Amino acid sequence: MARKSITNLPLNTEIKLAVATWKIVTGKPQYQLAKQLGISPSQLSHIITGRRPGTKYIQRINEIAGKIAS
Repeated sequence: MARKSITNLPLNTEIKLAVATWKIVTGKPQYQLAKQLGISPSQLSHIITGRRPGTKYIQRINEIAGKIAS
């Protein structure tokens, strides 16, 4: 089954965009997002760079960024 994407962007680009949005909206460093997601900062870095899949975190990142932006 194909993954459902919010956009037609590749997953890695979608995650980078979501993390960048979160960082701009909150003004907080990336490690605090990792803490909110319940993962280590290095794991989030691996997801952003594409060394690990981030399929189960992309929706949560977008939800967190959306709540803050509202």
